Amino acid sequence: MFFNQEISKDAMEEFISLLEADEYLKGQSNGGHDFGGEHKRESTFDHYYLTFGEGTLLELTFRESEFKGYEEISREPIKECGVSCKMYISEEDLVFQTSYEYGFPMLKMNQGENEIFSSPTLKNDYSQCNGRKVNEVLSPISPETLIERFYEKKQQEVKKQTK
Repeated sequence: MFFNQEISKDAMEEFISLLEADEYLKGQSNGGHDFGGEHKRESTFDHYYLTFGEGTLLELTFRESEFKGYEEISREPIKECGVSCKMYISEEDLVFQTSYEYGFPMLKMNQGENEIFSSPTLKNDYSQCNGRKVNEVLSPISPETLIERFYEKKQQEVKKQTK
């Protein structure tokens, strides 16, 4: 749906705070990368999985990167944050599969016999999801409900400021 749109960490956390615990799964992966020489990049990724209902899965990936070795631009490390979004839609039920590969727990999404994606995770155990349909693991959330929750949260903030 979109790739690497700039967003602050605070804004991403505010969005996630609109969700209930049963409405999303969160995974983390490390995308640390060395460009060689003085230029270095370290990245971490937070993966969020949500559903709008049967046969849908929304994957939001929040990236935090730090670039070092670019003193000609900045003496301090350069920090960037971005979010990407993919949506999977299927006529068949989407099913979570878990495994352990390359030294990491993996979360996979299958459509029938076909693997749609796999994501390495750190610090997460998704074994409770293994072989289960998305709608058995996650409660659906609608865009309208998210908008309502955001509006209610902003109204509460305004009330606090006016007291």
